Amino acid sequence: MPTALFGLLLSVVPLHAQETSAPGREINEAMRNQALQDGRILVGYISFPMGSSDMNSWFKPNATELGKLESFFRDASRDPLLFLGTAEIKGGASIDGSFALNEKLSAERAHALLEILDERFDISEKIPLRVVAIEEDWEGLEKQVRETPATLFPQKDQVLRMLREVSDAEQREHLLRRMDDGRVWNFLKEEVFPQLRLSTLTIVYDKARVQAYLDELAREKAEAEREAEAKLQAEARRRQAMEAARLAEQEEAARQVLLLAVQKKIRPRLAVKTDLLTLIGITTEPNYRSPMINLELEWFFSPRFSLAGSALFNSFSHADEYDKWCVTSYTLEPRWRVLPLDGFDGLYLGLYGRVGDYKYFKEPRDFEDISHTGRYQEVGLSVGYTYTVKQWLFEAGTSGGYRHVGGKEYIYVPATNRNHFLGRQNRNKVAWTSLFLRVGYQFQW
Repeated sequence: MPTALFGLLLSVVPLHAQETSAPGREINEAMRNQALQDGRILVGYISFPMGSSDMNSWFKPNATELGKLESFFRDASRDPLLFLGTAEIKGGASIDGSFALNEKLSAERAHALLEILDERFDISEKIPLRVVAIEEDWEGLEKQVRETPATLFPQKDQVLRMLREVSDAEQREHLLRRMDDGRVWNFLKEEVFPQLRLSTLTIVYDKARVQAYLDELAREKAEAEREAEAKLQAEARRRQAMEAARLAEQEEAARQVLLLAVQKKIRPRLAVKTDLLTLIGITTEPNYRSPMINLELEWFFSPRFSLAGSALFNSFSHADEYDKWCVTSYTLEPRWRVLPLDGFDGLYLGLYGRVGDYKYFKEPRDFEDISHTGRYQEVGLSVGYTYTVKQWLFEAGTSGGYRHVGGKEYIYVPATNRNHFLGRQNRNKVAWTSLFLRVGYQFQW
């Protein structure tokens, strides 16, 4: 039996050659990814009591680890992509105890794991194998200390610094035993050294064969994708030809409809309308409600576009015989049919501009009665809906926008029995300017 770091290489048939399965069988994706990325995997380990190389399945997690080993070899035999290269068994010992004893234990522990693997999986007959004994596992010790939380091991950084600075094994052990009055050694003895008394199995994959197999699969997949793409392109060309034929038929049908419309000589229309709400005195200004004469002309020069012009006038009593007001306005509004239905019916939007003048005055009654006179300008948007019955047209909608009012104020003075100029005023606001319900008649020629 070797007594130092040693290797045993067995040149045998790879595991994949013994039990293979066709592509499509269940594959362990995690194992495959590790095979390609790392090239090696720690399959499992067996722990041993202090000073012993006897393997007991009841000791610590040995039963669980044996289950991992069995699962690994079962999955490896099912996956055609897992080409195993070599296996490495390492037996280890903690740094306590004599060097001679540790040398003996590490070798026996490595072979104990080898015997189990041969007995259960016949590993020596299926994969090249290397057996290694590590008499005092200082590297494992450093790794275990580094992974131990500082909350559990306050002297962690002190130990790691010493391991980096001191290379002699005997001096290291001496310093560890004396560090912090033996507290460090006691902690390592209870928590860390048991993690070094084990044997591990590491598998090294044949990455070249794995990659070659994947490359072949990729080539086959690319070829299948090219064939599928060619079929899709052929189908797309067929569909494009059918769509082109359908569009040509639609264009011809549309041309025939247009030709028929030209033959019918569709001509512009002129509509003459009046707003019934304004005519009976309903306005958006509660203080100025009085019947107003109004007239609108709308010129339809296409199914979607028209131009409307309107005028309004009134000079009637408001509220009582003393308060008088009158207003005149002129509006110009281009309109666009948003949803044209049959003919010129449908929803429309308009952009209007309006100018006018007004007068509001009181008959002489009380001192400080104030009268107003001036002009106003508006610009805004309107929305409405038009519906026609034969030549008759019905329209409802509303409008709003920006309004500027400029004028003069007069005050009545009883002593002179006259209205005297008080000053000028200007007002600007965004307002709801109208609500309309129009009826009219269309002329066509």
